Amino acid sequence: MDPEMVTRDLADDLDQAWAKAQDLSRAVSIVQTASNDFTGDDLRQARLEGALLTGVRWNASTTWPEEWEPRIRRASTPAGEEPGVLVIAAEPCNATVSVEA
Repeated sequence: MDPEMVTRDLADDLDQAWAKAQDLSRAVSIVQTASNDFTGDDLRQARLEGALLTGVRWNASTTWPEEWEPRIRRASTPAGEEPGVLVIAAEPCNATVSVEA
């Protein structure tokens, strides 16, 4: 084979691999967001014992089991990218965080 043709084929293969990697990265991001986004959800009946809540996103419309709400508020910090959205941190915070926008 001609070296130029081999180089062109390799470049095309790399371009295709890059495009597939970008698509996969976007898909992973969508799945992560969907699995952690509880903004506006009614979780009053949820059984949270043993659940890993780190990274869960929520807002003022999210309702938690009554006994969990103070713990959730202490462990939450503002998400940053959206006003009024909080994310549960790995470690509890020292102060209760308001969810008002």
